[in-house]
Amino acid sequence: MWERFRTGRLPVNDYGYWASNAPTPLTVPEEFRQRQWEDFKPALQQVAQAWVNGQPHLGVQYTNLMFRGAPGNGKSSAAWLTVVEYLTVERPRSRVFVVPFEEMMQTFSDAEGYGEFAMEKVGKWHRSELLAIDDFGTRDPKTQARVGRLFHLLNDRWQNRRLTLISCNMPDDWIAANLDGERTLDRIKGLVVNFLGASFRKHAEITV
Repeated sequence: MWERFRTGRLPVNDYGYWASNAPTPLTVPEEFRQRQWEDFKPALQQVAQAWVNGQPHLGVQYTNLMFRGAPGNGKSSAAWLTVVEYLTVERPRSRVFVVPFEEMMQTFSDAEGYGEFAMEKVGKWHRSELLAIDDFGTRDPKTQARVGRLFHLLNDRWQNRRLTLISCNMPDDWIAANLDGERTLDRIKGLVVNFLGASFRKHAEITV
């Protein structure tokens, strides 16, 4: 499975189901294949493994796991590694989706016009056993209808105890101000892992 992760092709078919011979497997963006668990503190992998296997943390079993911190410090890579941890156990009836927040907002927009494909896609997100939302909050939803669909998705998953994994750069006050206040915050927070390290991305400045 880890070798498949490094090649960027995971055993999930178009419908989100675990499928070892999926003809069009879930594709891992290349920039997120560069990190391995060894690049993080050992406690992070332990938390991820326990979470995907339904083990309690300090006596509480959380259905939501949030990776939060500044841009570039590995949250999205860690989210993909957590998805792989979930897939290392063969789960033929499990459905897995990894969705960038911007794509989610665009799909909600398409669904406002009752686009059949978009509505079917949103329905799959509701029912999947694991839904990972990457870069949560990085796009202003712009309309109350999209905010409502987001809350409905998060609330439905929380009520049905389906695993939701979120990577997020945004502070609580931005989420509360733009995504329907405290009630959305209440639905996305479960077990929160704060990333405090420096950016993995290389930067340089030259003064001329």
